[in-house]
Amino acid sequence: MKLWYTPISSYVKTFGAPSRYIQGPGVLGEYMGKILKELKIRKPLVFGGTRALGSVEKHGLFKSLEAEGIDYVKEYFGRTPCGPESCDEEINRLIEIARANSCDAVIGVGGGKAIDTAKDSAYKLGVPVIIVPTVASTDAPCSAVAVIYTCNHVFKEYRFYPKNPDAVIVDTKVITESPPRLLTCGIGDAMGKYTEVPSAVRVGANNLLVKPILGKPTLLSISSTTAYGRHFIYIW
Repeated sequence: MKLWYTPISSYVKTFGAPSRYIQGPGVLGEYMGKILKELKIRKPLVFGGTRALGSVEKHGLFKSLEAEGIDYVKEYFGRTPCGPESCDEEINRLIEIARANSCDAVIGVGGGKAIDTAKDSAYKLGVPVIIVPTVASTDAPCSAVAVIYTCNHVFKEYRFYPKNPDAVIVDTKVITESPPRLLTCGIGDAMGKYTEVPSAVRVGANNLLVKPILGKPTLLSISSTTAYGRHFIYIW
């Protein structure tokens, strides 16, 4: 029987990541337009919450697009009765806006719900997705999965995608200016991964990239491993 996935041993690790990942102070103003130009994006839909869009505008995202001659459509996240929720109602609304304006990419700005909405919208449109996180308290930016809720804010399902985002741009000035509570939550979440991921490895848990054979352990995302995965640096 031919398998659609490749059997692996416990000594082989898999890595899933965005095509581009750029992080640092001031990267939105310096690189955003250049990255979109490299990706041949001409008119993205840029959406996010009020605070998130205000923050990235302050740090030069839109000026960077304009400097490269890139047109864009700006929209606020959550303009449905559902509010700022990663639900089908909001996803469909943004898809309609993108189609009406002939947008060729989606840029999701903000936290986890905005980011997951961007991933699902872009996938259904068949266009690239660029992620611009504005808080540290989310695992969403680099992954190929979205958490979808109902309009009543009840968990609905996970949606998995064939590839990770086309680019993730993290301006650390934006992150440090986010609400202190969200910054500390993000630090705590990163510390939790130190015990969470080794536990998943020990039990041979499935991941999004390769199905383990007979409980063979693999990792979703690894930047470096030593001692066959017993000690590693984890990035989501």
